[in-house]
Amino acid sequence: MEKEKASKLSVVSNSLLSALKIAIGLLTGSVAVLSDGIHSFTDVAASVSTALSVRTASRPADYVHRFGHGKFENVSGVFESVLLLVTGAIILAESLQRFTTGDRITDVGVAVITMVVSAAADFAISVPVRGAAKRADSAALRVDYVHLATDGVSSLGVIVALLLVYVTGSTLFDIGVALIIAGIMFISGIRLMLESGGPLVDRKISDEDEDIIRKVINEHSGICGYHSLRTRKSGNVCFVDFHLTFRPDVTLYEAHRVTDEIEEELRKYLPNCSTLVHLEPEGAGCTDAHV
Repeated sequence: MEKEKASKLSVVSNSLLSALKIAIGLLTGSVAVLSDGIHSFTDVAASVSTALSVRTASRPADYVHRFGHGKFENVSGVFESVLLLVTGAIILAESLQRFTTGDRITDVGVAVITMVVSAAADFAISVPVRGAAKRADSAALRVDYVHLATDGVSSLGVIVALLLVYVTGSTLFDIGVALIIAGIMFISGIRLMLESGGPLVDRKISDEDEDIIRKVINEHSGICGYHSLRTRKSGNVCFVDFHLTFRPDVTLYEAHRVTDEIEEELRKYLPNCSTLVHLEPEGAGCTDAHV
């Protein structure tokens, strides 16, 4: 529920801010304000994508999706990353066109006030979205937070550029900041592509979390060893599987009990952990603990 509320908040705020900045950018002739408005418009599409993906990813596993729907969040993250890259290219093209035509800004004061309101709103809304993303371990909401924070930073840059335009009379500052915004979007898009796309190709979880898994397994003296540790993530769910080997005198009942203890201990450190363990007798591969 919290994830959906955070997504809806982003949609409403980005819709209003993007419409305001695009309108003021067109009226005043500021390419920086217009670029920031276009950036926010893509965030609206991204927020809608986030809202839909969060709702879908929250569904329980079904007959078709046996491992749940968590990867819908990662698909949304990749889509939003592409939006950042495409928007950056549009802003770059618009900035170069304004540089060649030399159009001037008609009302710097109105543009500055607009960007101050935009920056304040972006930073204020990004706080609850970031908290919701952290508590829910939501890849889609993390992407949404990055969009909002990037918008806020770019708005501050636009304000500085507009003030310099007012003082110097040169629109090069306006164009320069638009180019910086495009660069930020390119960098953010690539970074988010790598972050959201990793789970889609079953990238393993972090080294820190895998070390926790090894530590929990090694703390149980009832086992002979383990091997074939594999991990991956789907949305906020971590999937772990490995093989446990036991001494010949350990009964299946005892081996199952030890396995349950390990799984329970893992869930203390990794709450959204789904574990699959294969039990083996000593002769089938007992060895020192390794991946």
